[in-house]
Amino acid sequence: MRKVFYDLLNFKDKEYVDKIDNHEILGASQQIDIISKILVNMVNENENLEVNKLLNAIDSLLNYYLNSRGNASRAFINSIREIGKNITEDITNYGDLKNIVEDSVQNYKERTDKNLEAILSYSNNELSVYDDIFLFDFSSTVEKAILSLIENHDKVFNIYIAESSAIGGGQPYLSLQNRKNLKLSFFPDAASLYYLRKCQCCLMGAETFYANGSGFNTIGSDMIGHLCRVTGTKLYFITPMNKLDERRNIGIRKEIVYLDYSTKYQKSDHLSHDTETTIPELIDVEPSNIYAYITEFGIIPTDSMYMVSSEYLKNIGGNQ
Repeated sequence: MRKVFYDLLNFKDKEYVDKIDNHEILGASQQIDIISKILVNMVNENENLEVNKLLNAIDSLLNYYLNSRGNASRAFINSIREIGKNITEDITNYGDLKNIVEDSVQNYKERTDKNLEAILSYSNNELSVYDDIFLFDFSSTVEKAILSLIENHDKVFNIYIAESSAIGGGQPYLSLQNRKNLKLSFFPDAASLYYLRKCQCCLMGAETFYANGSGFNTIGSDMIGHLCRVTGTKLYFITPMNKLDERRNIGIRKEIVYLDYSTKYQKSDHLSHDTETTIPELIDVEPSNIYAYITEFGIIPTDSMYMVSSEYLKNIGGNQ
């Protein structure tokens, strides 16, 4: 499936695909933005290809990520389906296909930009009272929230970044270094309790969440959630509502996606083939450990997420 679309991509877009697959580009929102641009480029750069073959490549691209990243992130499923819903096999003209693809991506971008604007406005209001903020595992939405804080408030924020060692998920936040009004600390996960005691709040993005308030994020997030409750640190999930997995309402649980951690070790570490190195990639943070969600619907206490999720599903015509 990958080869069908991969061979049609330019060199830069092939690099992006490789980096997403190898966890070198993190954050579902950022990945979806890149994939939508790859889709547009693939269509624009293969004008001479038969339309049915181009449609097949588009279908392969979208389904590849539905079946890979979609297993980890509900946002991928919701977003990819929204982008692809008007790209159908009855299109026979290249010009029509090009326009439909560009319009689909543009309409999706406009809606998500509007939602992000609301999220950043609410997070800016809510988080401005805190001086010491803990970050665990990279989220492009959380990063934008931090940038919004320093742009709108003339005070120094102390930002404490855990390594998120399973996928190196803390390192992308180091792009925040050397910015006015930010003082950064970076440390291994083992020091999390020490630094959480210094902080008033902790921020995470969500790969997926349930209507009952459970939030899914990279392994280690469950530990941080528990430590937030122990230390009294307020844990916020900053996420658009399109990451809602409504299937839990009808008894279907999210499948566990596993990560082979052996790639983190060198041959010189002498790992035996009998040593288990597979770990869950994503894990749920219990609702009791989460203070609130910040979404385009506002700042939502965890015990109100079911009501807000039901309203969201009504708005998009989904299941309640």
